[in-house]
Amino acid sequence: MTLWQDFISFTSKNAHYIKDKDGHEYQLRPFIYDSKFKVGEETPKAMAWILFPGLLPTFFVKECLFSLASAVGKPLHLDMATINKTRPSCARVKVLVDLLAELPKNIRMDIENEATGETRIEWVKIQYDMLPKYCKTCKLQGHDEFKCWRLHPELYVEKYNAKQPVKEADQTMLINNL
Repeated sequence: MTLWQDFISFTSKNAHYIKDKDGHEYQLRPFIYDSKFKVGEETPKAMAWILFPGLLPTFFVKECLFSLASAVGKPLHLDMATINKTRPSCARVKVLVDLLAELPKNIRMDIENEATGETRIEWVKIQYDMLPKYCKTCKLQGHDEFKCWRLHPELYVEKYNAKQPVKEADQTMLINNL
């Protein structure tokens, strides 16, 4: 593996666990940040695989796929089946995605016939594989506004109650402390 492939592999996983010499495990969560980094917020950027199902294998060239993927985010890497052309049904590209942006479902591709000079339009479908959720209220990855404990404190109380029974007075204290 190259250093770039190691970087992609490491940052693509949500969490890693490191053991110290005494056997204690610690969670390590890698994330990508930029100049707008804020300590109390998680970045809205995440890595995700995007798929181009039904794309002709003649377009399985890195430059072409990166050009298509740049409509979604910053293209980083092709999967091995796409590079080796062993799965002609679709191409996969790992992309750095902004979870706050409106992500397209299709991309327009203009194909020019060099002999005649005519241009035809094809629409390429985009599928997102395991796109993480991002809460705009909490500024955290992992949930959206529908599952946000700050917007819906009753969800926190329900989860807390599922672990152990809580008295009525303790429930109001939990809600007030959120």
